[in-house]
Amino acid sequence: VYGPWESGHRFLPTVIRAGLNDQSVSLAAGQSRRDWICVLDVVGAFLLAAQPQVPIGTFNIGSGLEHSNDEVLAVVENLLGRKIPRSSKLLTARLTDQAHRFANISAAKAALGWSPQYDLVTGIKCTLEWVRNFPGTRTNEQGVVPVVQ
Repeated sequence: VYGPWESGHRFLPTVIRAGLNDQSVSLAAGQSRRDWICVLDVVGAFLLAAQPQVPIGTFNIGSGLEHSNDEVLAVVENLLGRKIPRSSKLLTARLTDQAHRFANISAAKAALGWSPQYDLVTGIKCTLEWVRNFPGTRTNEQGVVPVVQ
């Protein structure tokens, strides 16, 4: 899940900061692919699932698509209109990392009538706009939100 108010230590805020501040970004060794879902879509799914007429069930909420970190980086670069340098230092993969991870959203579509409204480009654009519009509330690399006065 990505989007406004995302913790600053995560990949997308790190890439956005790098792009806005002319810094390089490190990628993990070996490209895994993830299901990137905008927080606004997750909230929409939760609101639908909370309706009294919805049958009790388990629903996977995601985009149903996989994207690599390189693809996410390319979207940010395209939106900013400039390249973000890649650091020569590769990050070590975590033990919990899997090569592929994406959600089967068919149950959410059937029971909730839900499907994501934000594709990767639209969701990242929304996140980038939020960062630009609320610079005082940006999370830093430690995930700390500065106090806005």
